[in-house]
Amino acid sequence: MKDVTAAYHEAGHVAAYFDMGRPIRRVTIVPTKEYGGCCYPFVRKLPPIDYCEITPSIRAKIEREVMVDLAGCIAEDKYLGRDGACNWEIGGWSDMDHLINLIDHLTSGPEETDAYINWIFIRTKAIINQEHVWAFIQALASALLENRTITGKDAKAIWDAVLSP
Repeated sequence: MKDVTAAYHEAGHVAAYFDMGRPIRRVTIVPTKEYGGCCYPFVRKLPPIDYCEITPSIRAKIEREVMVDLAGCIAEDKYLGRDGACNWEIGGWSDMDHLINLIDHLTSGPEETDAYINWIFIRTKAIINQEHVWAFIQALASALLENRTITGKDAKAIWDAVLSP
């Protein structure tokens, strides 16, 4: 069961990247000491945000990164039939730590941080629930269960095949 949930979780990350037009190098469900799987983008689009001005462009990049972080948990939840429970302890704790660190640069306190995360969660859930995106997540999760690691090129081929009937 761990492999299946990891496959859906990582496929959710990939779906978010592809939905934003961003490529990945590879995705894997081969566990490490720290992670149950991992999605490797080509380049993180954010500058060191501890040292830069939060412009509208930087804000948009932060929001997209947070959407990628949330997409794994949302896809996992959808597969498991949970509605937004996001059990971060199972494997998404690093995603949660990362997204909270990012959002903290945009907000002025816990209440605002919670509201901002909730808003981005709703936006991300709408993407994951699109029929073609969910079909891609299912197809990629199946491929991950069979192969354990998928190149970005092969994942993109699955995305393209799902998008073109």
